[in-house]
Amino acid sequence: MDFRDLLVYQKAFTLAMDIFQLTKFFPREERYSLTDQIRRSSRAVCSAIGEGYRKRQYPAHFLLKLSDADAENSETQVWLDFAAACEYISSEQQTAFKTQSQEVGKTAYCLLPTAYCLLPLMPQLRELTAYLESLAPAAYQESYDNSGLLVGDLTAEITGVLVSLDATEAVVEEAIANGCNVVVAHHPIVFKGLKRFTGRTYVERTVIKAIKNDVALYAIHTNLDNVMGGVNFTIAEKLGLQNVRILAPKSQLLSKLVVFVPVESTQTLLNALYEAGGGQIGNYDHCSFRTEGTGTFRPLTGANPVIGTVGDDESLTEHRVEVLFPSHLESAMLAAMRQAHPYEEVAYDLYALNNPNQTVGSGAVGDLPAPMYAREWLRYLKHQMDLPLIRHTALPDKPIRRVAVCGGAGGFLLNNAVRAGADVFVTADYKYHEFFDADNRITICDIGHYESEVHTKDLLAGHLAKKFTTFAVILSQTVTNPVQYFFQ
Repeated sequence: MDFRDLLVYQKAFTLAMDIFQLTKFFPREERYSLTDQIRRSSRAVCSAIGEGYRKRQYPAHFLLKLSDADAENSETQVWLDFAAACEYISSEQQTAFKTQSQEVGKTAYCLLPTAYCLLPLMPQLRELTAYLESLAPAAYQESYDNSGLLVGDLTAEITGVLVSLDATEAVVEEAIANGCNVVVAHHPIVFKGLKRFTGRTYVERTVIKAIKNDVALYAIHTNLDNVMGGVNFTIAEKLGLQNVRILAPKSQLLSKLVVFVPVESTQTLLNALYEAGGGQIGNYDHCSFRTEGTGTFRPLTGANPVIGTVGDDESLTEHRVEVLFPSHLESAMLAAMRQAHPYEEVAYDLYALNNPNQTVGSGAVGDLPAPMYAREWLRYLKHQMDLPLIRHTALPDKPIRRVAVCGGAGGFLLNNAVRAGADVFVTADYKYHEFFDADNRITICDIGHYESEVHTKDLLAGHLAKKFTTFAVILSQTVTNPVQYFFQ
């Protein structure tokens, strides 16, 4: 058989494999019907050259993979194997092989246009990063952190996302195996700048593997720790805490915009500022303050005034409008203001505020639905967080009512937990001498770094799966915890 014929058959099978992949966008019943049709055609082709394979003593898994329309078996080497195997096939079998290959091609050609019509446009990486930063703005990360996109092209189309606690070499391999070209991890694989890529360290090897295989790496670390609904609120939810709030709210994250606007344009301006992210205070939105006064101005040569005449003094009733906003939204707020304001020259003031932002900060604190005594609490904590063990300081004699939490290393929040009236502080990474700091004021429960944050995977995967429906969001099955436990 001429090898050029085999290349034609290869294209037919490639089309079949394309449709096999695209059918995931069809309704379930139609999908099952189409994939079954492709598989039947593929098996028919395999049986036509089965004798050749048996004489060449090829392993059975080659036939098995091809019968399942496995895309890996469209590689050139496999088709070269076919060419060699065909030496042992009779002319009748070669004709059958050709006929069945053509049938596969016809099926694929008929079905592919439908599939492509139904195929949604795949989101680009920039859409994913924008969404993640809407959940946990990069501006909320700690100064030492390196959250955000670490590896990747923002214009790349997403084929799938693997969500993990850590981005290790094994996790990147898992992403590749699952057809995912994005890994979203809580911990950044790169904390400090890399000066070389030699593969000497696990960090270098991970980054090299990601780059070679076009796998993007995104980290959402302390910014996710510091928002309501983030890591610490996930722990609080698993523990059933009520009245949950930020343990240590952060300051210097808020700004105030003061802008002067004609009375008739006030509401239009406010709506634009609200849309840009301003005017939210705690559980309230559309918050603003206005006072009425008189604005004066004189348009100069070159001006194009909406109100008044060049060279003439003008005065009119205006509102002084005040709106709070997260400081990292300053550019968006100013753009919205200029777009909605009727004047070509807008009079406004910006103020940086030191007010604590009650929705952003470290840790969380809340109350148990019912008080628990110490032993009952430890059993409850171990069960709810799926822990192998708990390291703790002296247990209280009184019932436990209030619980403070901080995923990961939270020792810096101990005094905040005490001031919040917490009976116990659930966190991780305590050193021996640091346990003494409890000083009978509170019980420290060290549950392990990995154990305190591993449920972040479910949090992120839930958000992503709800937002994006055109690619798979997969929970990593790789256990990245470097700490292991021995129980006799």
